[in-house]
Amino acid sequence: MNIDEAIKEVKKRSKIIGREIELKKILLAVSAGKHILLEGPVGVGKTKLATAVANFLNKPVYRVDGDERYTENKLVGWFDPPILVNKGYVKEAFIPGPLFLAMINGGILFINELNRMPESTQNVLLPAMDEKTIIVPKLGEVKAKNGFIIIATQNPEEYVGTTRLSEALKDRFVWVKLDYQSEEEEKEIVKQETNCFNEELINLAIKVINAIRKDPNVRRGPSVRGAIDMVDLLKNKENLTKDEVIEAAVMALTCKIELALKSEETKEELIKKILSSILMQAKFFNNQNFFQNSIVKNEENNVNLLYGIINNKENKIIDEIFINKLSSINHDSKNINIKLIKNKKPGEIFKIYIEDFDKIQDEDEKRIIKRYVAYLIVKIASEISEKGKRKVKKKISSYNLGDEEIDEDLTIENILGRKAYSSEDLITIKKEPKKIAVALMLDISNSMQRSKIVTAALAIGALAYKLEKDYYSIVTFKNEASPIKLINERIDLDGIIEKILSLEVGGLTNIKAGLIEGVNQLNSLNDLTLEKIGILITDGWLTTGDDPRSTVKDFDRLHVIQTGIGGGSEESIKLCKELAKNGRGKYTFIEDLDELPNKLIEIFR
Repeated sequence: MNIDEAIKEVKKRSKIIGREIELKKILLAVSAGKHILLEGPVGVGKTKLATAVANFLNKPVYRVDGDERYTENKLVGWFDPPILVNKGYVKEAFIPGPLFLAMINGGILFINELNRMPESTQNVLLPAMDEKTIIVPKLGEVKAKNGFIIIATQNPEEYVGTTRLSEALKDRFVWVKLDYQSEEEEKEIVKQETNCFNEELINLAIKVINAIRKDPNVRRGPSVRGAIDMVDLLKNKENLTKDEVIEAAVMALTCKIELALKSEETKEELIKKILSSILMQAKFFNNQNFFQNSIVKNEENNVNLLYGIINNKENKIIDEIFINKLSSINHDSKNINIKLIKNKKPGEIFKIYIEDFDKIQDEDEKRIIKRYVAYLIVKIASEISEKGKRKVKKKISSYNLGDEEIDEDLTIENILGRKAYSSEDLITIKKEPKKIAVALMLDISNSMQRSKIVTAALAIGALAYKLEKDYYSIVTFKNEASPIKLINERIDLDGIIEKILSLEVGGLTNIKAGLIEGVNQLNSLNDLTLEKIGILITDGWLTTGDDPRSTVKDFDRLHVIQTGIGGGSEESIKLCKELAKNGRGKYTFIEDLDELPNKLIEIFR
């Protein structure tokens, strides 16, 4: 993988906006085996950038948060007093610290806010960085394995609570500076972190923090976190008054500003003055409903993200990222007239797809519209998917070097009454991600409106992001069942969503056929360590095929989401509940398909 591909991958994995130049510097330094010091004001993303690179390198990462109480022993390791008393300075009495572990495992020591550590602790790093060796008293010499590096961050020296790094320590780092990002990038960050699609509100918050940074009476201005907090405080409000906007700004920004000594204003006065000036320029008065188009994600109605795009009057023209992507993935792009959509807003294209798609005669235009809808669904799905949050299983075992969580009660039980004990008698809790395989079975037998297909695509897209590290398949069924993604198939999410948008719905409902195909997908893996989970999405109105109840036993767990009362019959509810009960899973009833994305994600919380 070349440097440009690596940058793209880091950004994609960790949802980093901008920072291509800084990432290039960091990755070049890593490839040369250099230790890296990232310096910049609070809130510019030093920690996020460092952890993103560390995780991308696929090495063990040991994190330390700088603190004036962080001692040399905490960094290197210490001897456990009870074992020391019983056995003396033996190897099993030594509890390794993060520096020790990073060295012996060839990993990354990530030190957040290095210049908040005492100088004596900082000095421990010198031989590790210079000679890749440290001496542990009573234990001996420890050599670092290949691949060991240190990535550290520090705030500028003028910040309260920081110490000046010694020249000897700075000499062993390569330095990468991070400044505030551009206004456009900060807008994207705020949108990503708040899930607010009100462009006016986001623009206002960004204007405020930038104006404060430039004010001559300000020594240290607010980071983008100030804009994020301001938007979060206002995004759910309607009919905002000027006083409410100012109040939120004062709440969000006061703690994030340091005034110059010459300033004769308080922080609150400064914020009010700057914000009032900006609101005046925007002609905002107390009786206006300035932010009425705010479309916000909340846990109860995630799908508002999708329909909010349609209704948001401030939608930008279709973005260049999609135009470039469309051109790069189409082998026949010369035959596609991108002008058909280039001057349209996303909301306009969504409306065309939902209301007028079948009336379009031009096949090229239909293809581009469908592809853009898929592209936007994927973007939204990534924001509501809770990506990275995975259930874990706890495993109780004897202590091993590097274990962090000790079960105190079980350990005390284990050593009670003994004259002596060792580290082997400590009982630890290990947390490991559950290994799962998922088959999602979607009922497409009813005459679903196109808007419902879009919602189903959003839900499945969110689930796909959630399960990207697991095996999953997607099966659709009506009279018969058909997989649109095989369980061990690697396919871009855009491609999956396009397949869903191309589904031909309608027909009879054969639930058993859907379940059998789901089981077949799960069983094709031949991995007995996996928990095999089925998710059935249906209205429960069985109109063809055999009784599906007998198939449930083939799943380790079967969850059922019922989308309305199939055929208006209570029998459909009874069937869905029985399938979930017999499958040891959850039963969920939703009145409207708009609830599906959130309910689908809830299964894995």
